[in-house]
Amino acid sequence: MGGRGDEGAGLEGGHAVGTRVASLPAAPASRRGLSFVLGAGGVLALAVSPPLDQIADRWLFAHMVQHLLLTLVAAPLLVVGIGAWPRLWGIVRTRVSRRGGDALGRVLTHPLVALLISAAVLWAWHAPEAYDAAIVDDRVHAVEHLSFVVAYVLYWWPLLGPGRAEWSNAFRAFYLLAGAATGGLLGALLTFAPGAWYAHYLAIPSAAGLSPLADQHLAGAVMWLIGAIPFALIAVAVLRDEG
Repeated sequence: MGGRGDEGAGLEGGHAVGTRVASLPAAPASRRGLSFVLGAGGVLALAVSPPLDQIADRWLFAHMVQHLLLTLVAAPLLVVGIGAWPRLWGIVRTRVSRRGGDALGRVLTHPLVALLISAAVLWAWHAPEAYDAAIVDDRVHAVEHLSFVVAYVLYWWPLLGPGRAEWSNAFRAFYLLAGAATGGLLGALLTFAPGAWYAHYLAIPSAAGLSPLADQHLAGAVMWLIGAIPFALIAVAVLRDEG
């Protein structure tokens, strides 16, 4: 009774099992990618939802915490998640290709271009006129937050996204240092400024013994000192992984 039919069925069954086994390594990668994407979504929700969003309307230092969560936590988590989730990365790449965006994508994620875009977006939104416009208009505020996420997805892509292996460790270290300096210099200016920059906070009565200028100095310290921590952690992970 063990003829060719049984043998063929056995071969087909073995082939099916082999195919399933071969596909198993992709599952943990997809789950890992999903966990990073969900983590990014959670951080985004934390940053733009109460109570932090309400506190940020009252205190500048809380607004800086928002910005750090968007640029230095949510954005890199999203980039890692896309790269670690083959199906999602395939969808993104296919849709970009269909719209003829391959060349533009390569330009925007080139390290020099991405660094300049992220720096320009960060500094532009912290100019007093732009900042005050965003804090009083929800639509402008939403554009500000979206532009932070997009700009820093571009910034983190050369380090954490697909294709990152083409850059040397020396270049990665320089790139991280340049990115940290971009926010660090702005934070230092806020910290040591002799006067408050933003009219919105000047119009709000002081609370908890924190004047608008003291609030600004604290905000600068958050950006300057606390903002260095994600860069340091990512530097350790990236340089060790590629060392």
